[in-house]
Amino acid sequence: MANQEENESTPPSEFVTFLRDIGVKAVDQLAQRVEDRQGAISEVKPLRKIARHWRDMSEEEKQQFFEQLIAAAQVVAAAAPAVIATVEAARRRGKKAAVAAGVALIGKSVKAKKKKAKRAKDGDETKETKKRKGKENAE
Repeated sequence: MANQEENESTPPSEFVTFLRDIGVKAVDQLAQRVEDRQGAISEVKPLRKIARHWRDMSEEEKQQFFEQLIAAAQVVAAAAPAVIATVEAARRRGKKAAVAAGVALIGKSVKAKKKKAKRAKDGDETKETKKRKGKENAE
């Protein structure tokens, strides 16, 4: 079963070979275009430098470069679902924490308003009580 999953997550060797060959040809053509238009793109020195290094590489080095590039892409593709799941879980935890903090803040605000209302009510009652006592004493 694990071998079947491994086969599903890795592309067939023919596809890897195809990608490698196409990649090498594409960069070869790009390097040639850069060389042909050297005067027109003289301000893009880094591109010219890369193209020169590419042309200086042997065919075997170019093939190896793309094999390493494809292997790196496969690692990233294999890790992507786990990374996405981790990010989503962290986001959910973050939302839960934010909601909890918001609820706590609202709860504190509600408690403060209740205390204030109670104090105001108690204050009103004491004022009324004082008025009554004052009236009773006056009579």
